[in-house]
Amino acid sequence: MTWLSRGIAKLGTRDAMNMSFPETLSCDTPDCAIAWAGGRTAYKAMTHTCGSNEDDKTHNMFTITGAVKILAIWCYITEATEVTDFEAFKLQLYDGTNTIDLCAASNLDGIPVGSLLERDEDGDALTELDGSQVRYDEVTSRQRVFTEGTVLQKYNTTTYIRSIFNGNNVDCDMLWVVRWSPMTPPSKVEAV
Repeated sequence: MTWLSRGIAKLGTRDAMNMSFPETLSCDTPDCAIAWAGGRTAYKAMTHTCGSNEDDKTHNMFTITGAVKILAIWCYITEATEVTDFEAFKLQLYDGTNTIDLCAASNLDGIPVGSLLERDEDGDALTELDGSQVRYDEVTSRQRVFTEGTVLQKYNTTTYIRSIFNGNNVDCDMLWVVRWSPMTPPSKVEAV
């Protein structure tokens, strides 16, 4: 009998609130079931800054441990100046030697506070969902910020999700969000 069937059998009884669950992660634990059902979430609040015409600004944002399924990545702009111009902004996987682009490079100019960064309709580059007025973005016309994908950490090496851009007077506070599920124990995505 699995933890779920034991739990369902106890519904409506006094024991329902006194169930205990195993501490280890396996396919029979509630931790694993919850993770597979909707994923876990990692957050990284950060400031992107650079002066006039600086190239190749990189920020390591999250570390990957083990094998994880990335369900979605998006960004909420919490503060920005009107002159903030990101040039060639993209996200990458980076293991200290190798890089894999998670999206094509985008130019993002004058991003208003309250905007979201997500994938464009072609699914290649980041685009801005402008927060200066109410917006509705249908999921049917656009995939998630990134198509689900599996990320495997380089063995015994710190592996990052990072942002890289060229900039012109960038001063922008962002909240990055990664939804993920573990594929092998112990797997995780953590903010740097």
